[in-house]
Amino acid sequence: MSLESYAATGWHVVASKPRKERIAEINLRQQGFETFWPNIRSVVRRRGKAAEILEPLFPGYMFVRFNRERDRWQSINGTMGVQRLICAKGGLPAPMPAGAMKEIFERCPQGVWEVGVPELQPGQQVDLIGGPFIGLCGRFEKMVSRDRVRVLMSLLDSDVSVLMPAAYLGRAA
Repeated sequence: MSLESYAATGWHVVASKPRKERIAEINLRQQGFETFWPNIRSVVRRRGKAAEILEPLFPGYMFVRFNRERDRWQSINGTMGVQRLICAKGGLPAPMPAGAMKEIFERCPQGVWEVGVPELQPGQQVDLIGGPFIGLCGRFEKMVSRDRVRVLMSLLDSDVSVLMPAAYLGRAA
């Protein structure tokens, strides 16, 4: 099945109870529903160190696939972890637009939103938007790997080359 036809076939939005997305997903799957709960990779500080975590792309919401005419979708509202199925006027579940689902699937390979690293040239000034140097500026040196960069920073009256996650960088205004 192509991505276009897969994305176009009956995806609906479910609101989960607060912080119960995983429970809702497990219980919906146990009932035979296909679910899609996209996440985004974020960088947070834990015990003074940067750590990558996965967080819901749409906190409190997930997608469930079904055919309104064929499947017993009414059971979704009674599923543990589910607050409600998002419905249109008239009380019937409103399907997600196929184009929107296609875009989400394309940007979420393996269910994780992949944020691209901005195209940067060596020597270009960057703002640090995460990590221990948040709020400071530096000069982009090079990509070290798919998700790591080397930035030249002025620290303590000298230039220091610092290796950091690419997610810490933002374009300087």
